[in-house]
Amino acid sequence: MNLGRCRCIWLVVPLVVNGAASVSLAAEGDKIVARVGTESIFQREVDREVSRVLAAGKPVSEQQRPHLQARALDLVIARYLILGYLRKIDAVASSGEIDKAWKDWSEKLEENHLSWEPYLEQIGMTREEFRRQLVWRLNWTRYVERQITDEKLGDIIRAQREEGQTERIRVSHILLRPRDTGDAEEQQRQIARAQDIRQQIERGQLSFEQAARKYSAGPSHKQGGDLGYITRDGEMEKSFAEAAFALEEGEISPPVVSSFGVHLIRCTEKPLTPPEEKVDYQAWRRRAQRHLFLTMATQLRKSAEVEFTGQAPYYHPTTRRLILPKAER
Repeated sequence: MNLGRCRCIWLVVPLVVNGAASVSLAAEGDKIVARVGTESIFQREVDREVSRVLAAGKPVSEQQRPHLQARALDLVIARYLILGYLRKIDAVASSGEIDKAWKDWSEKLEENHLSWEPYLEQIGMTREEFRRQLVWRLNWTRYVERQITDEKLGDIIRAQREEGQTERIRVSHILLRPRDTGDAEEQQRQIARAQDIRQQIERGQLSFEQAARKYSAGPSHKQGGDLGYITRDGEMEKSFAEAAFALEEGEISPPVVSSFGVHLIRCTEKPLTPPEEKVDYQAWRRRAQRHLFLTMATQLRKSAEVEFTGQAPYYHPTTRRLILPKAER
């Protein structure tokens, strides 16, 4: 193990408070952006999730940044809710297991001639934050292992193949970006514009590729809107992926709204998965884990006490409209 690898591992581990721990995650001057029950979520936690996305090299425009921040806040809230649920059903690691995991990590650092202080400074965490991440990882991993056994994973794969659910499809899109992402009327105008473009394509006035080059605000417009292959539970937003996988090859979707704007999506290739094709069990397991996480988060949000302070961008719990801090409106 080397320091670079350590950094990669722990930057992606969710940051969540464990139980009734009273040590604050806030640095001096850090602001509370939301509350889940009695737990406070700080800007620092959201910023770490945003930094993880940016570190992956994904291009994010200034217009998209508030949506990225709101999605990061959603993610942190979901982790608080799930950990609270695991505590409620007594599915959390014991203090002895947590201490052992901490000791194991300390030994790994020593093996690489590292000490805690410089390592924590490099990854931008305190000991308390790191320990909380360790707690989350132990608890979530344990729950996933119980819920997604090899037998259950096999059942999922067989069921989805029997239903003819393709693992990946190739799509193109036309993206129309509202000038103001928080303006509902502007969004409706872009939806109407997308419907008009779709009608032009269906009437044969221009091809989808021509329309993408002419109208799309996405970086793929130069390639006629081609996004390449996507997976059902991959990087695309849920609304986009669901609409794309519902299409037949060559079909164009009605307008689809995402945090980036309004899309017209065309399925350009929908290959069937040959029965004899080698199964990527790790990819299927990651997909099942993500589905479990999102399903739990959705259910828990229905009865959760979540309060937003308005100090950071967030999505309205009912309308999912982006709400910006007053200073940014």
